[in-house]
Amino acid sequence: MPDIAVLLPEEEQFKKVFEAISKLCQQLGFNAKRVKALVNLEDPNVEEIKNSVAIIADISRDNFYTAVGIGVSLAQGKLLIPITEKEEHKSVGKNVIVYSPQEEGLRKFQRDIYRTLKDHRSLIKEDVRFILKRRETSYGRLKVLKNNEQGYREFELVEEGLVFIEVPGGPFLYGEGNRREEEETFLIGKYLLTNRQWNSFLEKTDYNWKGHWLGRPKGRLKRVAEFPEEMANYPIVDISFIDMEHYVKWLNEKYGDKDIYFTIPTEKQWEKAARGTDGRRFPWGNEVPNHELALYEQDLRHGTAPVDSFEKGVSPYGCYHMAGNVFEWTYSFYPFDYKSRVVRGGSYAIEPMELACYVKFSRRPEIGHWTSGGRIATLIW
Repeated sequence: MPDIAVLLPEEEQFKKVFEAISKLCQQLGFNAKRVKALVNLEDPNVEEIKNSVAIIADISRDNFYTAVGIGVSLAQGKLLIPITEKEEHKSVGKNVIVYSPQEEGLRKFQRDIYRTLKDHRSLIKEDVRFILKRRETSYGRLKVLKNNEQGYREFELVEEGLVFIEVPGGPFLYGEGNRREEEETFLIGKYLLTNRQWNSFLEKTDYNWKGHWLGRPKGRLKRVAEFPEEMANYPIVDISFIDMEHYVKWLNEKYGDKDIYFTIPTEKQWEKAARGTDGRRFPWGNEVPNHELALYEQDLRHGTAPVDSFEKGVSPYGCYHMAGNVFEWTYSFYPFDYKSRVVRGGSYAIEPMELACYVKFSRRPEIGHWTSGGRIATLIW
C-alpha cells in the first residue's frame, strides 16, 4: 500500500489522533507511516517523506522537526495536510484541519482528511488515484444503481430492499425564512420504510413492537393481527421514534461497515432532501398542492398510499412522499421541548398548506400513531 507520512509530536496524548489517521488510511487503501523526529535534511527519515504520496503534519507546536518535514514535502510537490488542535491556527491557511481528541471530534477529523484527499487527488501519484475515485462510486456493501431521472446516484441495501439517494454536500436554504445552512454529503431513503421491510426486521429479531399492523380486509383501514401482505408496499405506520432507533441499530449491527452508518435523518438533512437548494416551498416546486402531487385531506379510515406512488410529487433529488402520506420521524428535538422529536412531511390527514417542506410538528418519541412512519438516512465519510 502507498504510504502517507504522519508528523505528530511523540507525547501519549497524540496516540488517539494517529490511530484515527491510521484507521482512515487503511480504509482508503493507504498505510499511515509515523515519521520519527527529523534532525536535519540529511536525516534518513527524510526519505520516508519523499517516498510518501501525501504528508499529514501537526502544526500545534512550533518545532524544527515539523518545519523540516513541511519543507521537504513542499520541495517535493507533495500534498501537505496541516492539522492542529488549536483553533487559532486556522488563520494560517484555509486547508488547516482542526481536530478534537474526543470520539465525535475525531470522526469529523477523519471526514475532513478524507475530503481533503479527495479534493486534491491530482497531487497524488497516478497509481493510487483510483483508490479515492473508487470511494466516489460505492459505499460499503450498498449496490450501485443507475442515476435516477433527476441525475442523482442511487444505491441499494439489497438484503432489505432499501434504496438510497445520494444528496451532495453543500449549502441549501432552510426554514420558512430561507436561512443558509450547510450539510455534508449523505444518503437518504428514496422511499418511506414499508410494511414489508418492517416485517423483515420483526422476523429476523426478537423485537417486541408495541404497535399494530393496519390492513384493509373490507376496504377500510383497520387493525389486523398479522402482516397485511396486500399492503406490503405501503408505509409502515404506528411506529414510534424508539422503534425507529431499534431498527437502525439493527441495520448497523447486521449491515453497517467502515463506510456507512445507518441513522434517522436530522430535520436539516430531511429538509434538504425534500426541497433541494433553491428554497422551494414544496418538494415539486411552489405550485399549490393538488391530489396528483401528494396524498392529504383524507380521513383516518382511508389511510396511506404505496410508497412509489405520486411520482409527480417527488423531490429535486427523487425522493417520494416527502409531502403527505405519513409523518416522518427525524432525529432532531422539537425546539424548547426536549421531550419531543420533530416529525416532518405532513400526512394523509392534514391540510394542503401544512405540506410545506419547512413545516414541523412534534411527537413524543415513545408513542406511535396511524399517521407516523419514517425513512432511513445513511451517514458516510
